[in-house]
Amino acid sequence: CQYQGIGLMELASPSRRRKLSTVRKAIAREALDRDVATLSELARFLGRSTSVLAQALSREPITKQK
Repeated sequence: CQYQGIGLMELASPSRRRKLSTVRKAIAREALDRDVATLSELARFLGRSTSVLAQALSREPITKQK
């Protein structure tokens, strides 16, 4: 959040600005990859529904693991 200049309150706001949605998606991806939180926990923290987060994450380009 600090790097992008976004506060926690703004992150959990109902705003649909692209910058905010991109940061929310990055946070969700990182937390899920590291097994830090579940999708439901992230949805509550970010003020979004689980289906919205799941859809956002499913739109990510698939990268190949080495």
